[in-house]
Amino acid sequence: MIPVLLAAVITLLASVLLPFAVKPWLVKMGVVDVPSARSSHGRTTIRGMGVAVSLATAVGYAAAVVLGAVTVDRSVFLTVLAIIAASATVGWIEDLRGLSIRGRAAAQLGIGAAGSAVLVFLTGQSFW
Repeated sequence: MIPVLLAAVITLLASVLLPFAVKPWLVKMGVVDVPSARSSHGRTTIRGMGVAVSLATAVGYAAAVVLGAVTVDRSVFLTVLAIIAASATVGWIEDLRGLSIRGRAAAQLGIGAAGSAVLVFLTGQSFW
């Protein structure tokens, strides 16, 4: 029980603190939306905060594995981290350059399908 609680606390701390570390970096890079007539927001808004969420997710998952709250093979661990990184990359590209709805949906579907297929293969589970 203690490893689970410790992993949860680490994840919570990462998710609360990482936005404070990421925000200045995004502002410095100029990753912001300036409102226009078509905007849904009325003031300058920072884009890219999904980086903090993705990092917190990866930190929490790594903490759970290292602390023994989740026991998985190294290949499964690395696959899940790769899925997190790939999903974060799609979000980052969307925030920086924009992606068409089809392109983003195709990328997300591809990541989900490929990641699931690899995990099914690695764990010897059935697709059904």
